[in-house]
Amino acid sequence: RSLLVGLANGVEAAGQAQAAALELATKIASRPKGALLSAKALIRDGQSLRLSDALVRERDAFAAALTEAGWLAAMIPEAYGGSGFGFGELAIVLEEMGRAVTCAPFFSTAAMAANAILNAGTEDQKKALLPGIAAGDVTATLAFDEPPGVAATVAKGGKITGAKSYVLDGHTADLIVVLAGNSLYTADGNAKGLTRTPLKTMDET
Repeated sequence: RSLLVGLANGVEAAGQAQAAALELATKIASRPKGALLSAKALIRDGQSLRLSDALVRERDAFAAALTEAGWLAAMIPEAYGGSGFGFGELAIVLEEMGRAVTCAPFFSTAAMAANAILNAGTEDQKKALLPGIAAGDVTATLAFDEPPGVAATVAKGGKITGAKSYVLDGHTADLIVVLAGNSLYTADGNAKGLTRTPLKTMDET
């Protein structure tokens, strides 16, 4: 009986957590003219600015909105300043963002980079890197794929040498988690010697 009661309590707690996550997700995604810009809004308003430029311009609004909703902290454990939710809650947030066509460096930061740090980082690295992401002060991404015909990225003597392609939100990320060999390294988005070139796409959402 105690096992059944424990399972029942666990299911109820999980349901409450997912309900809370859904409420947080819909809080901002449902705003018709929220702080975050969308490609549709740019086209409708006839603005000539590229979406990437607009997102850079609206960086503070992005951080404030997602931090208010608790999205960026969702997958990060409480020990590192997060909410301690799981993949189920993350899926709810991503679903709501897709419903509202929200353009923001969320997946790259909260799902890709944060999880890479959680799974591969040392305790000291997690304490140093994750609180900034959870607080909305740092956007991040994961760079893992080389362009065709380019040699694999290498890291030696504290220096990373190579090229990565299709880095989601790599043009604006403050922190870049880089795969070199069988290890992950972090690089400051404004580090000397780092060049970022936005790729031309048909749909910049």
